[in-house]
Amino acid sequence: ASLTNEQLQAVHCILAFGYLNGAAGECDEATAEKYLHIACSAGDKNAKSMLGAILLQRENERDKQRGYVLTTEAAKEGVGQAQFNLSVVFEQGRLVKEDKNESRRWLLAAAESGFPAAQYCLGCELLDKHHDEQDKQEEARSWLEKACDQHYPPALSKLGFLYMLERGKDSQEKSNALIQRAADAGEVRAQWMIGCNYESGRFGFTKDVAQAADWYERGSN
Repeated sequence: ASLTNEQLQAVHCILAFGYLNGAAGECDEATAEKYLHIACSAGDKNAKSMLGAILLQRENERDKQRGYVLTTEAAKEGVGQAQFNLSVVFEQGRLVKEDKNESRRWLLAAAESGFPAAQYCLGCELLDKHHDEQDKQEEARSWLEKACDQHYPPALSKLGFLYMLERGKDSQEKSNALIQRAADAGEVRAQWMIGCNYESGRFGFTKDVAQAADWYERGSN
């Protein structure tokens, strides 16, 4: 049976993703772009998001503007990655006039779309700006937990650190489990935290200089 137009667009996106991530050996951005342009011409929102992200990184001003247009279209169509990228565009104020309110609007949209990097950033923002507001602190943890549910390493590390600051065996166990997951996923801050805990023998860790050195080395590579 022949593929539907929607299925064909999805195939083009998968092929592009594979070329971008070196599935055929090395990253081949040119070939990835070719497939993304085909999918974009058919109106695929995920292709717009992917190609937009590539073009936004270019030095050429025309490419950047095209990247902004594609990113905006994909963001308005509900693609979390594009919404997050558009938030960054407004935050930096390079292609458009800096607009913190618009940046936060798109950050919130990306978080609500389930994009883990946005959920993490929103959680960190709430923690930093609302130290004395319990409801905001709880909201921040909720966003971090959502990102953790998607195994986002920075969120695992951050939430683990927050539990580390609390007292009680239950919090300590949660902290160690989250930080271990982050460290196993390659999160450098988590690897260094484990090294520190082995070196000091704190937070439920048995003092072990060799283990500390091993984790420090992982965090340095």
